Amino acid sequence: MTGPLPRPTPWRKVQELRQRFSSWLVQVVRLYEDQDVIEFAWEVGPVPTDDNKGKELVSRFESSVRSGDRFYSDTNGRRSIERRRIKGSPVASDFYPVTSWAYLTSDSQDVQLTVFPDRSQAASSLSSGQLEFLVQRRLPGEPGTSIKGRHWLHVGTVQDAQESLRSLANRMVWSPQLSLVDTEQKHFVNLSVKSRLLTKQVLYHVTETSLGSTQDRDSVLRFIWRRRGAVAPVAQQQRMRVWLKRGSRSRFEDTVRILPGHIRTFVARIERRRDVHA
Repeated sequence: MTGPLPRPTPWRKVQELRQRFSSWLVQVVRLYEDQDVIEFAWEVGPVPTDDNKGKELVSRFESSVRSGDRFYSDTNGRRSIERRRIKGSPVASDFYPVTSWAYLTSDSQDVQLTVFPDRSQAASSLSSGQLEFLVQRRLPGEPGTSIKGRHWLHVGTVQDAQESLRSLANRMVWSPQLSLVDTEQKHFVNLSVKSRLLTKQVLYHVTETSLGSTQDRDSVLRFIWRRRGAVAPVAQQQRMRVWLKRGSRSRFEDTVRILPGHIRTFVARIERRRDVHA
């Protein structure tokens, strides 16, 4: 989305730029006094299709970051993965799903440009120093709807940007949401603090399972696929893991260490402790 930049409206804690591209496309750029991000709040729709043509709207951020053909996106908020632009390929093949963040980086400039969406979107970098997010699409015959959304833009050194990556993403998705409802019912929530976990239960059986908790971890079949172009066949005994029981199903290490980005599933069986009184 591009357009003329009007003069900012100064407030006590925020400065605003309001852009009206058309009757169905509006954007507000906000710079907060105590924030290290620039907010782009946009409202799109209903997208007109009077010309009987489908339309896709993107929000594009252009910069002088020498990122080349690389940009990075998150894998469901867990970690970042490198994406490379494929020359000569259709534009659609260069768009990737973004849940929490996407960024450009340049080691020679020691700068990183990061954009945080408020929802899952498709994103790409079709040229060096540029990021764009698909915010809305409409095909002929589809009902027209209006949507609102936000992007946060953060620019900083590579180290500072990486250190604040997850905290800024959490701030975006955990922002308070005001909801009002007309009801005559009363809702109360009772909360209590426990100093010890499972004080009245006994943990007597723990098993680590697959991600979906449907199989014991030691019994999961692992497939090994032959790489494209490989000549040597893969040995039969290497194609999959055999069913193997390593001791009792209740085998469990004393200490479980879960590193950042790791996902492990455990099935625990507990029973209520029966106090015996003399």
